[in-house]
Amino acid sequence: MATHQQPSGVSVAGFVANELQTVIPFLQPGAGVNPVRLAVQDGFPVTLYVRGDFWAKPDAPLNGAVAVGDTVYANPDDGSVTNDPTFFSATGVQTLTTMTISAVTKGVLLPGMHLSGTNAASVVVSQLTGTAGGAGTYQMSVSESVGSGTVTAAAVDTGFKFGSSTTANAVSGANASIAAGTGVLTVGSVASGVIEVGQNVSGTGVPANLFVQAQLSGTPGGAGDYQVNYIGPAVATFTATFSQGTLAKITRS
Repeated sequence: MATHQQPSGVSVAGFVANELQTVIPFLQPGAGVNPVRLAVQDGFPVTLYVRGDFWAKPDAPLNGAVAVGDTVYANPDDGSVTNDPTFFSATGVQTLTTMTISAVTKGVLLPGMHLSGTNAASVVVSQLTGTAGGAGTYQMSVSESVGSGTVTAAAVDTGFKFGSSTTANAVSGANASIAAGTGVLTVGSVASGVIEVGQNVSGTGVPANLFVQAQLSGTPGGAGDYQVNYIGPAVATFTATFSQGTLAKITRS
């Protein structure tokens, strides 16, 4: 779900299907892990889903878990889903149109977010000073002079509900290596499980945020060559784990 670039005051309309309808820039060899771009450029078509059943990986769930019937909220920064209705909380004090945030306890503050609390009820216009999205000063839409207190910003209610959950396919004990400059991951053997597109790859010496993009050759889901989202120095032989983590069904009729 894309929410980061929505205009202020506009609600989330639905999920944008990942149909590779955006351009992901590839870094030069040795420059690190290629970025994952969430924004869709102007002119690219998208499919918007407003109802149906989907599988998603909950991000920072409330009390560490989601339950059947929990409301699905969207993180207004990156679109990830959770059952936590509070996206941002901090201690702040406002003088006229300037809000000073001193201690952030959850999330990041973004322009267009509505802050509420015992001492505030206003929309963030822009950040003036400080750590991006954190402690600092912000221009607010309403002029108020209120004492220090807790301020919060809500996550976005998507209208979906969490349903059943399951642990996605996990692969362990894979003997693997990554070639220099191509992002080709070669798997020599798999102890258990089936390798699938989209799985995260972890292991000693492996760059962060690495995932499988396609299988290039070999036994389907087993020994063979795979394309991953990395073009850089070679990664020597390592014991790889492939996993998509715990997924939860989200539903809206």
